[in-house]
Amino acid sequence: MFSKLLGLQYKLVYKKGADSSTADALSRRQHSNHSLCALSAPTPLWLTDIAASYKNDQTTKDCIAKLAVDKSFVPGYSWRDGLLRYKNKIWVDADATLQSRIIEALHSSPIGGHSGTPVTLRRLKSYFTWKV
Repeated sequence: MFSKLLGLQYKLVYKKGADSSTADALSRRQHSNHSLCALSAPTPLWLTDIAASYKNDQTTKDCIAKLAVDKSFVPGYSWRDGLLRYKNKIWVDADATLQSRIIEALHSSPIGGHSGTPVTLRRLKSYFTWKV
């Protein structure tokens, strides 16, 4: 957005509320002392596929079972929100199709997609890990 504005010639002019004939959303005030705070975050559908893939790998199932008994039983691993994590990165089983979907999603996403191989790889390594 900012890069699009750089090429334009424009001037910002402040108008007092009384001088402005129409109110916009930014100048309106709520007169209520009540506030509503909500937080929402999108969850990719393939996270469900990652969790479902754990059922197909015996080593992963054993690791999850051990973590259910004692959270510190398997060093470096944790079980949170239905996902296995290794050093706080989401663990993905050796499912080449699923790994390809994750790479494609990070590469082609509307936010930051098509940033090139090094950037995509850096984003991938910051969120996910799997056995190579």
